[in-house]
Amino acid sequence: MAAFRRGLSEIGYIGGQNVTIEYCWANNELQRLPELATDLVRRRVAVIATPQSASATLAAKAVTATIPIIFYIGGDPVRTESTQTESVPVVGGGSKSK
Repeated sequence: MAAFRRGLSEIGYIGGQNVTIEYCWANNELQRLPELATDLVRRRVAVIATPQSASATLAAKAVTATIPIIFYIGGDPVRTESTQTESVPVVGGGSKSK
């Protein structure tokens, strides 16, 4: 999480100053992921980040078509259905066009 916060600060976002970071943990209870993702949507967050969790990415993707989802997973994001193609990522269930 330190690298995530550092990356945000490099582009001008400082936690507690001009951005609020909400953390949600499933504590290895994957069945809770849809509930947690739904709660984030209900709170109208600006962005959902799901680092290193294909399951969390898919749970977020299932509940929003409007909130951008930032993810980093090891492996093939197309195979895990986190995105449709490597060059045109799926964001919240829709695709970006060039």
